[in-house]
Amino acid sequence: ALTQAPASAAPLPATYSAAAHSAIVAGDAALLGEELAGLAVGHSRSTVTSTSAAAGSTATSANVGGSLVGTDVVLDEESASAPPSANPGAQTLLPVPLAPVATVGVVTGDVEAAWAGINACVPATNGVRVLSDARTTLAGITLAELPVLGSLAEVTASQTRTRTFLQDDGAGGSDVVSRATTTVGDIRLLGGQVTVDVTSPVVLQARSDGSDGSADYVNPPTVVATVGGEEITIPMNGNPE
Repeated sequence: ALTQAPASAAPLPATYSAAAHSAIVAGDAALLGEELAGLAVGHSRSTVTSTSAAAGSTATSANVGGSLVGTDVVLDEESASAPPSANPGAQTLLPVPLAPVATVGVVTGDVEAAWAGINACVPATNGVRVLSDARTTLAGITLAELPVLGSLAEVTASQTRTRTFLQDDGAGGSDVVSRATTTVGDIRLLGGQVTVDVTSPVVLQARSDGSDGSADYVNPPTVVATVGGEEITIPMNGNPE
């Protein structure tokens, strides 16, 4: 359990900043002669800063993130920045051509940014004042179709979302929060001989009241691999006992 001291009210303008980013699938190896290290498919990023020089918020959803070196991928992103507040609606991003290494499904981005100025707060909904929100959805991805075996790996529809917001504390002040939430689809390896189930959503959050802060999983993942009918729980360090 995480504990925090109560936040204290402070007059505006107040100095704060927050950032969160996440990706659905990240490559870290070379496969079939193609270099995937550093390439991420389905990327979200949300930021906010209250400093007077560059005050505002930004939300970005992209088809890919990380390094594009050695690929034919063209970066495509939807972005919203405030001020003024903006909510342009969801859009389909450019395809991610990784054949023959991978077949990547449709990537969709949806972003929103809000800012009321350094001397005001955006309206609250149930005590939450959203400043930036980026949601990226991947229809699915299949990694390397191999003879006889089938696909090396397959991940069904998944989503990642980043948000920065102010959480009212009930005492006239607010905590600053950055949060990344990822919902992982079904994972099948080696043509389905191995399946991996990740409890969703996985939520990672950083929070501060200006004096004390925390950063940890709000909803930590449980990962279970099934091989030949046997379930193997994989701990967070990646080394099953």
